[in-house]
Parts: sequence; C-alpha cells; structure tokens
Amino acid sequence: MATKNERKIIRKSLLYELRLMLTNNNKETYTANELCTILDTLAAAEEKISKISSKPSDIFAE
Repeated sequence: MATKNERKIIRKSLLYELRLMLTNNNKETYTANELCTILDTLAAAEEKISKISSKPSDIFAE
C-alpha cells in the first residue's frame, strides 16, 4: 500500500496527466460525458497505483 506522501504525489501526477490530455488535444470544448470518461480513466489508474506496494520504485513499474 502506498504511503500518504506517495498517494499525494500520485494525485498530483494524475492531475498533471489530465491537464496534458486536455491541452494536447485540439478540442476547445468537451461534453460532460467526455470529461467523465477521462476522469473515470484517471480514477481507475489511481486506484490501480495505490494498490501497488509502498516501494516508490514499484509505483511506476509496469
């Protein structure tokens, strides 16, 4: 299980990933459904990462 500090880092990185997903696309607007899909994907990724052991090297291992 990830430590509190590691979870904080994960959340920040996921928010940055969201920012990249939104700004690297040529779309100016998104529907609520599109945003929900993006957020669901990021939430699933956070859940998967938070279940990895607490070793920092394991957080980014695939």
